[in-house]
Amino acid sequence: MRSRSILAGAVTLVLLGAAPPSASAIELTLFVSTGFPSESWRTGVGGDVTLTLLKLLAFSGELARQGSELDNSMTSLTGSVLLVAPLRTFRLYGGVGVGGFRQGSGPALDSDLGVHRVLVVGVKKTFEGILVLKAEYRRFNLSGDPPVLLEHRASVAAGLSF
Repeated sequence: MRSRSILAGAVTLVLLGAAPPSASAIELTLFVSTGFPSESWRTGVGGDVTLTLLKLLAFSGELARQGSELDNSMTSLTGSVLLVAPLRTFRLYGGVGVGGFRQGSGPALDSDLGVHRVLVVGVKKTFEGILVLKAEYRRFNLSGDPPVLLEHRASVAAGLSF
């Protein structure tokens, strides 16, 4: 019985290792965003690297900077795990992430360094197998008592898929 389990495990590893390279993709995108509550945040920018495996699971790393109306800004670094639903013309995705953030101080504000969690949902479309366009929504949960609260962020992005 044990030898069957070992054999089944070995066959599974070989099959996973033999998966075709087209089953995974790397995407590099740049985005423009807006934060909410909207009276506190200006336009933000950032970049994202996403590795999609077997067209169903993705791992994402993001660096973003969101400007504030109060001479403050927030820089964040986030890692996310996403489930992807490949539909006929586009892909829906959603998942969770965690990372760190820093809000810089303005004239009357203190700076803050903390941890954040995000809930991510989005849609993306790849054109000609190279160009990627996507729209994304993130719900933030910031630790501590940051000077300016960021609850949500919406973004649009464009990039390349390899």
